[in-house]
Amino acid sequence: MNKTMKITLDGIDISKLFYSVTNIKRNIGSNWVNTTSPRLQGAEFLYNALGSKTISFDYIIDGVFFEEINAKKELLAKYLNVKEPVPLIFNDEPNKVWYVVPDGEQSFEQATGTITFLVPKGYAESVYTKVLNNDNSGGENGTIINNADHSVSVLINNNGTLPIYPTIKVTPTSETGYLAFVGQNVILEIGNPDEADTTTAKSQKLVSDGTVILSGTEYYWSGTNWILSEINAHNINGDNLNVTNGKFTDGVIETSWKNGTVAGSTNIENDHLIITRTDSSVNTTNSIGLDSTQGLIMVYTENSTGRTISVGTNFQGMSLTDSTGISASISPAGVKLSSDVNWTQIGNIGGRRAEWKRENNRVTMNIHGGNGDGFPVITSGGTLLGILPTNARPPSDISMPATAQGAGATAQISINSTGEVRCYRWGRDSVYFGAYISYYVE
Repeated sequence: MNKTMKITLDGIDISKLFYSVTNIKRNIGSNWVNTTSPRLQGAEFLYNALGSKTISFDYIIDGVFFEEINAKKELLAKYLNVKEPVPLIFNDEPNKVWYVVPDGEQSFEQATGTITFLVPKGYAESVYTKVLNNDNSGGENGTIINNADHSVSVLINNNGTLPIYPTIKVTPTSETGYLAFVGQNVILEIGNPDEADTTTAKSQKLVSDGTVILSGTEYYWSGTNWILSEINAHNINGDNLNVTNGKFTDGVIETSWKNGTVAGSTNIENDHLIITRTDSSVNTTNSIGLDSTQGLIMVYTENSTGRTISVGTNFQGMSLTDSTGISASISPAGVKLSSDVNWTQIGNIGGRRAEWKRENNRVTMNIHGGNGDGFPVITSGGTLLGILPTNARPPSDISMPATAQGAGATAQISINSTGEVRCYRWGRDSVYFGAYISYYVE
C-alpha cells in the first residue's frame, strides 16, 4: 500500500492513482512581472504586478500490469480535461486552494510522468472561513468596538498576504431608517439619515450602490442629497468630458503637455494616433503618426532651416526621405536609393554600345564595340569613350582586362577617379572591343 500525500483536484482524490509523488514545485509567492522603460544607462522602474505561476510534480502510476497502469493513465487524463480553473489542494497545506488548469504537454513514459498546472491568479486562497463577532472580539480575528455615538468600529486582522473582502452580516436590534458602512475607500449607505427612527418610511432609496470612492474624493450629505465634490474613479461613462489637460469628445482624445522647453500634443481618433513634440531650446519638432492602414511615419523637422527627415513603414515596405534630396526605400522588389541611376549612355556613343548604371553603391558598365553608332576605333595608345559624372566615378583609378576580336589581340579598359573611360587594344586597331565590369563607389 502506498503512502502518497493526498492531492485533490476539483474534489477528486487523484493521489489514489499514484504509487508515489515527488519533486512538488510550488515555489515562493507569485511570479513577479516588472515593467521598465529603457534609459541611456540601465532602465527606469515603472511598476510591477503579480503574474501567473505554475505548480508541478512528478509521479509514478500505481500498478504492476500494463492494463492496470493504462487504465489509471486514461482516468488521470479524464480528470485533467477541464475547461476552466478548478480547485487543487495538497494535504500538507489543507487550508490553501489553488485554482488551476493543466498547462502544456503532460509528459508520461511507461509508468512515470510529470503534471504541470497553471495558476492564472498566481496565488492560493484560504479554504477556511474565520468569523469575527462580539463573542470573539479582541482575539486573532480582530476587534469590534461599540462607540458612544452608537456607531460600531470593526478592525479586521488580515493574516494573509493579499487584500481580503469580508462578508458583513448585520442584524438590527430595533427599527431603523438608516444604515451606513464606511471603509477606507468605500461608502455604502441605505436609507435616509434625516429620518427619525419612530417614522415609518413610505419608500426606500439606495443612496450608494457600494461603488468604490478612491482616496481624495469628498463625499458628503448636504441636507437634501449626497454630493461628490471631487471625483477619482476608474470608469466614467459619458458623451463628452473636458479635463484640465485634455479633451475627450465623441471618441476623440486630445491632450497637450509642457515640460520646460519641451511641449507637445497627442491626438487619438478612430484607428490613428498622432503625437507631436517641439523643443524650443534647439528649435526642432518631432512627430509620429500611426494608422491601421497607412502604417507608421516619423518626421523630424529643423524649424530654422525647414529641413525634414521622415521615415515610414507599412505593408508595402519601408522608406526614408531627407528634404535635401536623399531617399531610400525597401520593398519586396529590393532596395532603392535616390542615388540609383538607370542605364545611361557614355559620351556620344549611341546604339547602347557603351552604357553605365548605378544600384546602391555599385556601378556596372557594359561596352560592346562595332561598326556604326559612333563607336570609335580603339588603339594601343588609348581611346577616350567619355567622362562619367561624379556619382559614377571610382574612388581611385582602376584598370581591368577587356575582350578584343582578332588573332593575338588583347584589350584593357581604364577608369580614373576623374571619370575618364579609356579603352586600349593591342595587336591591331579596331572598333571591335568588349567589356562588362562592376566596381563600388562611395
